[in-house]
Amino acid sequence: MNIYTDGSCKYHPRCGGYGIRFKWIEWNNDKLEEKILDHPIQMGIKGITPPQMELEAVIKALEEVLKMEVEQFEKLTVWTDSQYVTQNVKNAIFNWSVNHWRNRDKKPIQNAEQWERLIKIIDKVYKEKRRKVEIKWVKGHKDNEDNKAADRMAKEARKLVGNEIITFKKVRRKSFKDSFTKLNSVEMKGQELVIRILEEEFLNKSKTNRYRYEVLSDDSEFYTCIDFAYSDICLKVGHTYRVRFNNDKKYPQIIDIIQEIERNKDTIN
Repeated sequence: MNIYTDGSCKYHPRCGGYGIRFKWIEWNNDKLEEKILDHPIQMGIKGITPPQMELEAVIKALEEVLKMEVEQFEKLTVWTDSQYVTQNVKNAIFNWSVNHWRNRDKKPIQNAEQWERLIKIIDKVYKEKRRKVEIKWVKGHKDNEDNKAADRMAKEARKLVGNEIITFKKVRRKSFKDSFTKLNSVEMKGQELVIRILEEEFLNKSKTNRYRYEVLSDDSEFYTCIDFAYSDICLKVGHTYRVRFNNDKKYPQIIDIIQEIERNKDTIN
């Protein structure tokens, strides 16, 4: 059986949807016939990012597999146009899950809870259905009609804002565009900088926080840069601090608060 999945996101408000198509061949009156089953469009998921939505689409598809009779198929192949999923699934199974959801540089893994769910459901499909799951990449939105069908369903689903939430984040009320954020735009030199916290996400598996911040030090070469850093220190969204960073480019961290410069209640819970 071939399973085509796709995830799609929109902004303002941020919401994502997924599409799933099941496709297989079976005998009918001494003839091989192609069968297609499109999973009914579901309510969208609030506050989700594109990588999370692609992951969630695969997870939802395998949850449906558990409800189906699939023993007649030799293998189950999930097709996704997300290289984030296909390039990392083996890391999740063999490396991240045994290293407490951190990479080789000890940096916390994003979306660890979803990766853990995916690993568990792949294992559950094998134990209950006795079928291995293979996840492969398909070029998106091109000549593959099944991928395009999943994409259409995902875009319809994202219009239906539901109540399901994948991750909880605090963000500033004053909006900012994700496109303004550039990973590793702030070089880690052990320097002191004045920053404003724009977004906070607690990474439960790693027991640390991930902050999106803007550099406000006008004498810094990184002035106005928006980037991410991790910290075990509690910083409040919308507040401005003078902080000290580490000097590890692979794992940027805020290691000390020198001064809180202002208090700003401009946040959303």
